[in-house]
Amino acid sequence: MCCTTGRGWLRIKDACDYCSVSERTIRNWMGEGLRFSKVKGVVLIKANNLDEFLKKFEERKSQVDRVVDEVMRDI
Repeated sequence: MCCTTGRGWLRIKDACDYCSVSERTIRNWMGEGLRFSKVKGVVLIKANNLDEFLKKFEERKSQVDRVVDEVMRDI
């Protein structure tokens, strides 16, 4: 079993569990630049690579703050 502490390699199923997403989502992310390795047909993804990939999508404001800003801007 692979480690999920940020240092280990994950198979796709483990990566899905790590991020609470589907296999299709992981494969889409791979197509969008998520770094992975393929060894004899086995796809391996470092947990650190998942963390780095997802950091690009972090939002500084909550969705509520964004909605309030949009409403206030329209007033």
